[in-house]
Amino acid sequence: MAQLRIGDETHEVLRELARLEGASMQTVLDKALAEYQKKRFFDSLGAAFNALKNNPETWAEEQRERQAWGVTSLDNVEPDEVWTEDGNVVGNR
Repeated sequence: MAQLRIGDETHEVLRELARLEGASMQTVLDKALAEYQKKRFFDSLGAAFNALKNNPETWAEEQRERQAWGVTSLDNVEPDEVWTEDGNVVGNR
């Protein structure tokens, strides 16, 4: 297990969060880092999507591609069919 130096204030925050959650400080830190990583991913995704939308040529291409693939979303599927998790049709709504 690696050791990491953190400031006193951060340590107190971590200790308090662990107490409130009834979890170890390591668990709280693991959760916090996972959330931070997820936030960075979605921030990056949002920035890339905005860049795409801000370029009229690439955005038009994206829209054409979506329209082309959109026709496949309900191939041979009736809108009121009910499916099981293993892919069997069990009837209609």
